[in-house]
Amino acid sequence: MSYTSKVVPTLDIKEWYDRVAGTYHEYWKHLDSFDHAEWRRYLPRTLQGAIILDLWAGDGRTFHRFQDSWYAQYRAADISEDLLGLHPQGDRIESFVVDLEEEWPWVEKSADVVTSFFLLEHIADLQHLADSIERVLTDTGVWIFTYFPQRREWVHGQGEDAFKIKIHYHRYEDIEEAMRMAWLEVHHMDIDDGNGVVGRVYAGVKG
Repeated sequence: MSYTSKVVPTLDIKEWYDRVAGTYHEYWKHLDSFDHAEWRRYLPRTLQGAIILDLWAGDGRTFHRFQDSWYAQYRAADISEDLLGLHPQGDRIESFVVDLEEEWPWVEKSADVVTSFFLLEHIADLQHLADSIERVLTDTGVWIFTYFPQRREWVHGQGEDAFKIKIHYHRYEDIEEAMRMAWLEVHHMDIDDGNGVVGRVYAGVKG
C-alpha cells in the first residue's frame, strides 16, 4: 500500500475495503504509528460498565486497545462486511454493517464512548456525522477521533492491479465547527512527527 497520485481506478469506500480486507491487518503497525494511541488520554478514568461504539471498526485494530477493559458492550461498526467479518467476536461484542452517511441504527444516548479513527477522510457530510454522534452519546459521553490530512491518495497494489480509494479533504476549522454546531465541547492535541504538525487527536465532550 502506498501514497501516490498516479492515475489508477478510484473505488468507493465499501468496495475498496472489501478488496483489502484479507490483508488489512498487515498495516496495523503503520496506522498505529501516526498517533501512538495518544488518544487514550481522552478516555474516561474507568470503562467499567461502559458501552463503546467503534465507528470504522474494521478487523479490530482499535478493539485490541480495549480488549482487557471491563466494558459492558463493544459495538463494532463498519461499511465493509468483509472487513468487519474479521473483527474479534464475543459475548460483549456486537457488529453492525453501516453506511455512516445514512440513518444510524442506534438509539439516543446509547454510547458512553464513540471512537472513529481514519474515518473523516471517507465522510462527505461532517455535520451529519457530528450530529449523529451527539445523538447517540450519553450525557457524559465523549467522541474520540483522529484526523490526518492526506497529502496523496491512498493506493493499493501496483501496475494494472492498482486501485485507489475515494477520499474527502477537510480543514481543521470545518471539523471543529461541525463539532460545535452539534453542541460538543472541542478538545484537541496536535501530532507532530518532528517536521511539523501532521494531524490531530480530537475529543468531543458532551455536556
